[in-house]
Amino acid sequence: MVRNALMIALAMSALGCGYRTGYTVRSDVSVLAVPVFANDTFYRNVEIDLTSAVVAEIEKITPYRIGDSASADAVLQGRITSYRTPVLQEDAANAVTASQVVLAVKVVLVDASGRTLYSGSVREAESFSPAAGETELAARGRLLRRVARRIVETALEEDW
Repeated sequence: MVRNALMIALAMSALGCGYRTGYTVRSDVSVLAVPVFANDTFYRNVEIDLTSAVVAEIEKITPYRIGDSASADAVLQGRITSYRTPVLQEDAANAVTASQVVLAVKVVLVDASGRTLYSGSVREAESFSPAAGETELAARGRLLRRVARRIVETALEEDW
């Protein structure tokens, strides 16, 4: 029985049912420029930290080389449109017990000829508890890494 199920699974995978596993990078890009993201919020240095996280993620999970805009096959541009820290819960003394960091980013990937290869948005949130000793800065770091991963996976994924 197990052997039959294994044979069926093997046969189906050989048929190429249209599904794929993992992440497939674009084949039309080898050198990528990532200028510092624009920041429409009044929070300082979020754009620098996010750009650094995106570059680190590109270097970690893609074969792309990071270069300048003049020598790149494509440019990944980003704009932080929102950064908020809403309070989720307070105790009886109005001390914050749960809060959140919310980040929204618009992303555009443009090739060397100016053609848009990808345009989209990412919005993510990360909760933290000041009452438990967690800080906004630590939550922000986790959030930036997760947003960077989503940007790389969505903007640089090969079209199929």
